[in-house]
Amino acid sequence: MHIEHIELRKNLRISINMDISYSAPNPAGQARKGTLLDVSNHGAGLILDEPLGLNQTLRLEGYDDWDRPRDARVRWVRKANEHYRVGVEFIDDER
Repeated sequence: MHIEHIELRKNLRISINMDISYSAPNPAGQARKGTLLDVSNHGAGLILDEPLGLNQTLRLEGYDDWDRPRDARVRWVRKANEHYRVGVEFIDDER
């Protein structure tokens, strides 16, 4: 039996490999380091050293071409060797 991978994303993601920091979106949140793997207008894929909870909110800050901090909500988490692959959805600034 052959199973084919079907892309279910609605938005095109751009592959990128950029260091980021992330924290809870309040001033008391301690920043941690991670890697941004891909990004779209609505979300991103990350590699982190720790698992996060579904629907947890984060403040993401990048370097270089990242224009501003972004708030995001965790949509899925998968173990990937010694790290965790995390999918986040950006939270609209107007909410």
